[in-house]
Amino acid sequence: MKRKRGMCFTLAAACLAGYGFGGAALALDEDEANFPNHPIQSARSITVPRGGSVVIHGVIGNASGKRVEDADFYSFHAHQGDAFEFDIDDGMKTSGWSVNTNLSVFLPDAPAHTRDDFNDDMVPGEVDEGSNTALQGFRDAHIAKYVAKATGVHTVGVSSWPRVLLTGGVYGSTSMNLTSNGTYTLIITNLTPPVLQIGIAIKPGSGEYAPMNAKSRGKVPVALISADNFDALTVVPESLTFGATGDEKSLSRCGKEGTDVNDDGRLDLVCHFEYQLGKFDEYSDRGVLKGETRDGTKFEGNGWLKVVPKRHKD
Repeated sequence: MKRKRGMCFTLAAACLAGYGFGGAALALDEDEANFPNHPIQSARSITVPRGGSVVIHGVIGNASGKRVEDADFYSFHAHQGDAFEFDIDDGMKTSGWSVNTNLSVFLPDAPAHTRDDFNDDMVPGEVDEGSNTALQGFRDAHIAKYVAKATGVHTVGVSSWPRVLLTGGVYGSTSMNLTSNGTYTLIITNLTPPVLQIGIAIKPGSGEYAPMNAKSRGKVPVALISADNFDALTVVPESLTFGATGDEKSLSRCGKEGTDVNDDGRLDLVCHFEYQLGKFDEYSDRGVLKGETRDGTKFEGNGWLKVVPKRHKD
C-alpha cells in the first residue's frame, strides 16, 4: 500500500520487520479461545494516533483450522470530523487459510451500536499492494475514507462474507464457506493532519507557574510564541479557545500587533482570555490553548499555572 505510514502500537508482541510499516503491530486473536474480542460489547480498545496508523494481525476463527462463527471488534476514540481509512490486507491468499472479509463501522455512544459504514471488498480495478494479487486484493475489504460524525468511541468490526455485521454487531447471515475463517491484517489510518504543538506563556514574565487567583473576575494574558514552524501573527483570533481543557470559549481580545515576548527576534501574539470562562478550579495545574492559522493548520499549546485561593481579610 502507498498510504500506510505512521506510528503503531505493540500489544502481545511483534515487530513488522521488512513488512513496509514503521514500528510494531498489534498481534491479536492468534487463537480465538485465548484472545476473544466479540461480541461488540467486548471490543478490544486501541489508540489510533492523529496522522498515524495502527496495524493489527487478526484471525477470524482459531488456530485449529476448524470453521467457527467469529467476528472481531476494535474500538477507538475519534473527534467529530476526523477521517480514517480501514484496509484489510492478506485476508485472501494464493495458498493457505483465506478469509473473504467484511468491514463495518459503528457509531459512538449508541446503545444499539448503529452501523454507519460498510464494505465487503475493494473498488473493482483498484490494486492493493498489501495483498498478494490484484484479484485477492479485490476481495480484501477496504473503506477508503470514513469521517466521524460525532466525538466518542467508534467501533470497527471484521467479519467474513456472507456474514455481514448489522446494527448491534449481529450477523446478517449465519452461512459459512471455505473462506469464512482465516488470518488477516487490518490497517487503521487516521487521515487527519496532526495538531501542531506550539509554545505559550501564561501571564508572560510571571515565571514557570503562572499564579491564578481562584476568585478573579479579570482577564488572563497568554502569549503565543512564534517558532521556525509557527508564525503567531497568522493565527485566526476567532478560532482561539483557552482554559482547563482547551475547549473553553473564553477569548476577550488579541493584540493588533506582535510583541517579541521572549527576545528571540520573532514577533509573538498576546491574547487575553476571561479567567472565569476558562473553568479552572483549585486542582488545575495547566492551561490549554487551541486554535487555527489562516492556512487551516490546527495547533495546541500548554502552559503551567497555579491556582491560589483568595486571601481573607483579617
